[in-house]
Amino acid sequence: MSARNIFKGCIFLFLSVSMLIVALVIITLMATILIDYNFAENPVTYSIIYWLLPILPVVTLCYLVFRLFKKSLGFFVSEESSSMENLSGKGKESVVPAEIKGWNWGAFVFNWVWGIGNNTYRALFAFIPIVNIFMMILLGLKGNEWAWKHKKWESVEHFKEVQRKWSKAALAFIGLLVILSVFMFFRIESSFLNSAPYKLSLVEVTESKSFITKIGQPYEVSIDSGSMGSSKTEGTASIKYTVEGPNGEGVVNFDAQMDMGTWTIVCLTVDYPESQSRDELVACQ
Repeated sequence: MSARNIFKGCIFLFLSVSMLIVALVIITLMATILIDYNFAENPVTYSIIYWLLPILPVVTLCYLVFRLFKKSLGFFVSEESSSMENLSGKGKESVVPAEIKGWNWGAFVFNWVWGIGNNTYRALFAFIPIVNIFMMILLGLKGNEWAWKHKKWESVEHFKEVQRKWSKAALAFIGLLVILSVFMFFRIESSFLNSAPYKLSLVEVTESKSFITKIGQPYEVSIDSGSMGSSKTEGTASIKYTVEGPNGEGVVNFDAQMDMGTWTIVCLTVDYPESQSRDELVACQ
């Protein structure tokens, strides 16, 4: 066992332990945020924060810890194995085959996670704000070439097979994010439309004389933004939604409070864009 391998093993073992600590810190911070967080001003933002952000650091950092720990053990238990002689894994001396050049979805989406798995440690620049945006694009463009230069591959076919798996995982991940975001958007909008404060406000709006003349029936409602949080006996809500009818549309803004389990509208206004007028149905306190 060479001193070089022992040194490398210690470095990777240290990195794995450090990243495990980082993972625990991120999980703790996200848990703290979500405890105090109810609804975002934008339903899509809420779905991403509430459902996706706690998952991403856990999955990616756990994968990183596994890769680093496995790599550190590899340095301790064996010498660098010899494999089929080819031009990969020789750094600047490597000649990159033309057939492997091109865009790499795995490197673009998973950036630093992909970098650890492919010995391309410059991908860790993805942790630096602003720089990470450019790094993602560079990894997508140059990832194949860097991976070929920095890691020993059995053959071009082996390299392409591995990168194909990364790309498939990346595209599946993007598709999952889109599906979850769309699903949560409609779920959160539905939760607003079924909430007690929203129903109270809609009664106030539809019973006003302006509503009949300026909006009419039948009408459709779409949630623009809002926040709502409550316990069993107390709560607050602030929601903005648009009502469209055959005569026009109105933008409703209202605030509500719950005291002793009962919701009360404390402020409700309706803006009519076409006539540039406003009705204050419930005077703001």
